[in-house]
Amino acid sequence: MLQVIETELVSKSGSADGGEDRLLAGDAFWAIADGATAKSEQTYGGRSGGQLVAETIIDVLQSLDPDCTAPEAVAAFDRAVRAAIEASGHDPDALPVDRPCASVSVYSRRRAEIWRVGDTHFRVDRVAYKGHKRTDEVAAAARSAILHTYRVAGRDWTSLAGEDPGREAILPLLRRQSVFMNNPDAGDWAFGAVDGSGRSDTFLEILDVAGASEIVLCSDGYLDFSGSLAEAEADLAGVLERDPGLFIESLQTKGVLPGKTSFDDRSFLRAVAG
Repeated sequence: MLQVIETELVSKSGSADGGEDRLLAGDAFWAIADGATAKSEQTYGGRSGGQLVAETIIDVLQSLDPDCTAPEAVAAFDRAVRAAIEASGHDPDALPVDRPCASVSVYSRRRAEIWRVGDTHFRVDRVAYKGHKRTDEVAAAARSAILHTYRVAGRDWTSLAGEDPGREAILPLLRRQSVFMNNPDAGDWAFGAVDGSGRSDTFLEILDVAGASEIVLCSDGYLDFSGSLAEAEADLAGVLERDPGLFIESLQTKGVLPGKTSFDDRSFLRAVAG
């Protein structure tokens, strides 16, 4: 029987509110929900789109039947997210391109399965299942190239962080990428996310983990999740010290902004057989 031994939820500002990440270590389900970073000023009842979707997913999980299947759970997420968008005064069928969404990894204790939609990470024993999106990889590489043009001209991250010209250059792609979301017609560019569209199960992953001696669920605010929480935190701190702009050693679509402690919100749950 797996038991949760450590968790972490902290926003990129350093506060314990989680930012746009949410975590659940419940009786029936454990989960990490990573709300997408807002690319516009649009809000939903005073919350960002990522916060709205991540919080809705966690709320749904707390009321689901423990015997619920993965497709049933994702369908419930979709219905609840759609209702939450409508309740905030928006038409879920006429949203801007920057559509609110979240990635999620769920462990069903009853079924001994991990379910994933989107690019959160998880590990089963020593096997890592890293989430990824092709658009993010391309955008991060483009951002790195742009920032390097400033670096070789003598600018460092401290002088660039306030404006991040690399981030500004890739924002059109980051905003437009939602046309690839839950869209199998997008080919290699397609990716999954929970967005209230009724299609969030398009790229649903289900993994039987019966017999596992250890699992880790985490958001992509962690760069290395191969060990304990302390090891993940130490790795992140080391990378951020060496490359706070995250365009040299670890290419990301954003760096550590002034007044922030990391480049992204982060959440982590580790369970071991007891």
